[in-house]
Amino acid sequence: MTLPRGVASCLLAFGVAASPLVAMAQDPIPDQAWYPADYHDMRVAAARQLEDFPRDDRYVLMEGWDDRDAKTYDVIDCNLAYDLYWEEDTYQRQIGSLALDIARMRSEFAKLGYAREVYDQPLLDYERAALERFTAQRPDRLANPEKYRFRGEGGEDYGEDVQMQDWDQLGDLARALDDNRVRLNPAKPQIVSEGGCGAGETEFEIKLVPASGRLWLINAFAFRVCERKVPDPWDHQACGWTQYVAGDTTFAAGRYMFEARWGSNVQRGAKLLQDIADGEVTEITFRRN
Repeated sequence: MTLPRGVASCLLAFGVAASPLVAMAQDPIPDQAWYPADYHDMRVAAARQLEDFPRDDRYVLMEGWDDRDAKTYDVIDCNLAYDLYWEEDTYQRQIGSLALDIARMRSEFAKLGYAREVYDQPLLDYERAALERFTAQRPDRLANPEKYRFRGEGGEDYGEDVQMQDWDQLGDLARALDDNRVRLNPAKPQIVSEGGCGAGETEFEIKLVPASGRLWLINAFAFRVCERKVPDPWDHQACGWTQYVAGDTTFAAGRYMFEARWGSNVQRGAKLLQDIADGEVTEITFRRN
């Protein structure tokens, strides 16, 4: 399972105002003829996700490797892995990851003032090639699951190895984007593909105050996709919610919508579940107002 490097704050309120960089809504998303089933819904949901959980401005442009004063835009962002719902099958996770990546880059290039001609066609080409790769790989993955399991040096079985991004394709994307930048927007920051993603898991313990409460969680991106398909995404039977009680543990790291109930008292919102003590169980508290 690929997860982001680094540690951030444990909880993030759902209603935090967007920063100036990402304050504007994205353009309507056309349903391309080559999109596979369900992918357009994911693209729309991903755009909503980026509006609800924008990246901190400090991490959109990074210091150059050779020149700390020269800012660069890296097409790789590991943090989007927190937005994926890992309960889905491999193919759904792959196209969900792609939808989030495309939504992020389109949104941020527009907000940073790059000309649309810089990024529009390269992103379409990258998106189409990635979808073709995932679709072509799917039959073999289903027929030969053992080929796609990640094992440690000692033979430990870590489960299914899911490749979300192709580093060569991302490198080609960055070069195509930057070639256009040099020609059309030379004053804008260089576009690179230099990041890398680590791996790890964090266990969380659910704490309810009072302890008699009940809790339901659903991945926030899965919630956004569900909004496109059912009248009431808060219906626990319709969208794959998981129920918890006080003391339960979960590895559900990432951005999650929640509903907590204490009798007639119902609270809804979203939390960002991230570890604050690497390697230790992190307590997540839901408190009755």
